[in-house]
Amino acid sequence: MVAALATISAAIGVAYSLQEPPYAPPVAGRLPDGGARGVSIAPTVDALTFARYRDGERLRLLRVESYDDGIVRGIALDALTADDARADPVTLMGHASFAEVMDAIGNPVTVEEGALVVPFDGRNVQIAIGGNYPSHMAETTLEESFLFPKMRPPERFDAAVSVGGGLLDYEMELGFVPLPPGGVDTPTMGLVLATDYTDREILLRRSQFTDIESGIGFTDAKSRRGYMPVGNLFVVPRDTDRFYRTLELRLYVNGTLRQVALPGEMVWDMGEIVRQSVAARDRQWEWQGGLASLPIAGRAILPRTVILSGTTDGVVFRPPSVRQVALGILEGLSDPRRMRDAMVGPAIREAKRDRRYLQPDDEVVGIADRLGIVRNRIVP
Repeated sequence: MVAALATISAAIGVAYSLQEPPYAPPVAGRLPDGGARGVSIAPTVDALTFARYRDGERLRLLRVESYDDGIVRGIALDALTADDARADPVTLMGHASFAEVMDAIGNPVTVEEGALVVPFDGRNVQIAIGGNYPSHMAETTLEESFLFPKMRPPERFDAAVSVGGGLLDYEMELGFVPLPPGGVDTPTMGLVLATDYTDREILLRRSQFTDIESGIGFTDAKSRRGYMPVGNLFVVPRDTDRFYRTLELRLYVNGTLRQVALPGEMVWDMGEIVRQSVAARDRQWEWQGGLASLPIAGRAILPRTVILSGTTDGVVFRPPSVRQVALGILEGLSDPRRMRDAMVGPAIREAKRDRRYLQPDDEVVGIADRLGIVRNRIVP
């Protein structure tokens, strides 16, 4: 017995001595001087771009024509939005054709970006895709794409995000938003820039090591308050499939470029995401002691759902190393009932020690021409 304990103690000492090199986030560029203060806007013949703001007690909808130096300019769509219920692009596209909105005449309006609100009325449950870019699958050792529900409504583009337990990670994603059925000239999908924040400690403690692609643990880790900011614009392309493949999404942390996502590289394209989601309509995932499912009715995704289509490489997270898992197993031998937590303990402790995840006062900026901006300050 004494010899066994001595062997375990020696093994723990060796494991502690085999530290991985210090984490160094990728440095691929810097946010241009002046920061993210605007984006190019698609010509209306290709896509309708919307923004919303409050004018006193009234919610107003704009067809955006330009976004420069923090100022959004456009045409007020008051004639097509008789009340607040229709001051929403999803509602509008359910009763007006693409051509009607494109040709609508209204008063010119200028709005500071800080006055913009969530650009559409969303739902409380979203559909999220894990492992949908080959580069992200490689950096996190995922083998296939998978689904899970995210239980948060869309939040303002400039919402503050709490660091939580200390392992807060970012993901920049393209959001597809199904529109209500309309006429022949009505598109079926809108687009929004989206962020998918994650508490990696929760994910490490609740996901299944042997079956990550089950999605177990992801809903809990990604559904905390503040984890769903979306961009300040809502875009309805005439030809969604062609349009989204030409986009480029960039994410910066404190001005340093961390992610560049090209949606044309997704493993599951838009059509396959819809097919996979509908096929999983009867499945349930654990969430806060209960069960959650995807927002599917019949064989269709409910309008207003944000479909988070996955992220590219450049996130902070890396799976625990062999050394970290081995050390955790050795630590867990004293209480086998806690072995599951013990196995991820070293990876969590070391990540907190190295402060490699997002920290209070960090700023995360997502930007994509023809799509919008997200800007989040990280708070305690």
